[in-house]
Amino acid sequence: MNISLHKQTGLSLIELMISITLGLVLMAGVVQMFVSSKTVFTTQQSLSRIQETGRLAIEFLSRDIRMAGFYGCFRPNPLEEARRLQNDALVIKDLYGNFGEAIRGYASRDKLTAAEKAYLTGGELVANTNVLVLRFAAPSPRIINAANTDKTLQVYSTQAVANDCVDGLCKGDAAVASDCFRARVFKVEKLTAVAPNLSIEHEDSWSVNTNIAASFSSGEVLPMKTISYFIANGPSGAPSLWQKINQKDPVEVLEGVEKIIYQFATENDPTYKEAADDTNWAAVNSVRIFVVARSIENNAVPEPQPYVIDGETTTPVAPDKYMRQVFTATVGLRSRAANL
Repeated sequence: MNISLHKQTGLSLIELMISITLGLVLMAGVVQMFVSSKTVFTTQQSLSRIQETGRLAIEFLSRDIRMAGFYGCFRPNPLEEARRLQNDALVIKDLYGNFGEAIRGYASRDKLTAAEKAYLTGGELVANTNVLVLRFAAPSPRIINAANTDKTLQVYSTQAVANDCVDGLCKGDAAVASDCFRARVFKVEKLTAVAPNLSIEHEDSWSVNTNIAASFSSGEVLPMKTISYFIANGPSGAPSLWQKINQKDPVEVLEGVEKIIYQFATENDPTYKEAADDTNWAAVNSVRIFVVARSIENNAVPEPQPYVIDGETTTPVAPDKYMRQVFTATVGLRSRAANL
């Protein structure tokens, strides 16, 4: 008995169409999973970066705000004249001067003079963002250990002078002498190392000002720092938090900081208010900070994301699809705390 077997040599058109359809359905599912995974990854990455940026911004600002008005062990009355700290002859221009003023805020770049804007180089300042300037002594004292005159201070130091600098203190810098009963800010004119002492000559004589004695026989000398924080676009084009210390070039500290708002309170007026022309900066004893951190990518959220600062809602306009988060903190100036 002969049995004939039929061998299939191809696919019919119907079978081929069914196979293609099934393949397309499977591919659509795979693509959808990939797109969803990428969206979730982008969102989570943006959120993680925003939280890190916001926390670091609050940490950097809080650390320096607490130090504002620190002049070593001497604690001046901020309501007294700045002449108790600084000579009229001490001339360091722009925002790097006026060391008797511990803190000052500017509501926007429009409140700065042309010279002050030039001082904050490194990028065009972003409109409608605050500028904060802080002044205090760096916590790296040099102990006064010899008799001094109204032009020279002798401090203990084993470091050699190199390029007119000794351990972070350089010719042309501002420093403060403090003996817990008084303090005086001066400009370094010359540094001479004669082990174990360092001789610091200052530019002007203290004897011209009758509000303070001419010399210090004990105490410490500390470098003065003027730190400015502002918002400008970084090399990538994204807004960033920038920091400038004294006359050094500004540094991009944190990318993705879109806006910072500072509010100030005084001992007599505990209501937090933004910087104004009539703000009594000598009486400011605490600062409230609002930091708006933004994602780098413009597709982190499906729709423009509203955010709230101090009860006011801001809604970006499409095609703005950046993710944003607001961080806030309230920081007191240690040098002006009533309980210290």
